[in-house]
Amino acid sequence: MWMDWALAGVATVSALVWVAIALSPRLREPGRHRLPHHVGPGSAGDDSPGEAWPAVAIVVPGRDEAAHLPVVLPALTGQRYAGPLRVVFIDDASTDATPALVAAQAHPRLLPVRLDGDPPAGWVGKCHAIWSGMARLAEAEAEEPEDNHAAWLCFTDADIVWHPNLLRCAVVEATGRGGRAPCDVLALAPTLEFGSAVETVVQLQLVLALALFFPFSHAMDPRRETALTGGAFILVRREIYDAVGGHAAVRDQVVEDLELGRLLKRGGARMRVALAGELQRCRMYDGWQDMSEGLSKNVAAGLRYSRPLGLALLVAVWVCNVSPPLVLLAAGARLALGADARLLLSAALALALLAWSAQAWCFAIACRITRVPGRWAWSAPLGSAIYSMFLVKSFADARRGGNSWKGRRYAAEG
Repeated sequence: MWMDWALAGVATVSALVWVAIALSPRLREPGRHRLPHHVGPGSAGDDSPGEAWPAVAIVVPGRDEAAHLPVVLPALTGQRYAGPLRVVFIDDASTDATPALVAAQAHPRLLPVRLDGDPPAGWVGKCHAIWSGMARLAEAEAEEPEDNHAAWLCFTDADIVWHPNLLRCAVVEATGRGGRAPCDVLALAPTLEFGSAVETVVQLQLVLALALFFPFSHAMDPRRETALTGGAFILVRREIYDAVGGHAAVRDQVVEDLELGRLLKRGGARMRVALAGELQRCRMYDGWQDMSEGLSKNVAAGLRYSRPLGLALLVAVWVCNVSPPLVLLAAGARLALGADARLLLSAALALALLAWSAQAWCFAIACRITRVPGRWAWSAPLGSAIYSMFLVKSFADARRGGNSWKGRRYAAEG
């Protein structure tokens, strides 16, 4: 009898949680914040005579990115932007064909930087690479007219593919040329691409979690501490970036992009967050192994290596996300075998079906954001079960000496 009550209890909790999420306005927020496409004749993005466009530096750290550079670098240097533009690519001690590819793609806008060896003690590799790139940018600017000194910095990753109009649209939005009030930080979320089923089912979890726990409206509200900045695209006024200490101020943070956003907001920066839509796309992970390393690196760090928080998240994932189809199977089997508590088991079945349906409805919104077929919404329990494996692995790796990413270990616990 205790098992029947447990099934009903789990189904009740899951149903209550997912119905509440389905009714939450946070779920629909991302779709209301999209980067306007300020391009075309007569638009605010036109190059009108005498109109000065601010100088921009795109800063791109990369390590072993040979698979992406033939597409990514030409897209960055080929931006349709009328103002001074420099692309600072930092090769962070790559061991693949990255150096040769960078050398082969020489361009007047490209400023390549090569690092050898590991970062200094206390530095995460990406933060040190960006800091080194900024130092090289300052050296290059010292030899040029002040008009060419970057007033805006744009941080992006080496696996992000840009549309030729992206920077133009972003600058129009951030500087207020598009009709909205200007901002100091513009953070964009790219359209995700998936190359396998496992990438799809797991990363839909992340899309929905970001919408729920990092609402766009909260990130853009100066009265709230919430920030939402990702490595795909952070456009920031240079004076504000420098004032808070830049990436040196988050040198030891694995999830440095989010921590930088929090630091900028605490420093008084006006923040805007939007979906990039067709202007930017990214395949975040290339298959199981890549996703396992990437998520394992980030999960424990995002929870600040707190085991109680990790355990609470693990329980919540299984009770709320994974349980609905399991309860359906278990309660259905109990009824088929002639269990006595038929009313209780019938209630468990109904609540589990409600929970799974509400969950699928919520994940259908994540499917629309990522532009994948709606049928994937029903895969949420499977995706959550796989994610929980990465959660456990992340804390286990941290305890064993650090999480691994591209041949380096990061943020060993304690």
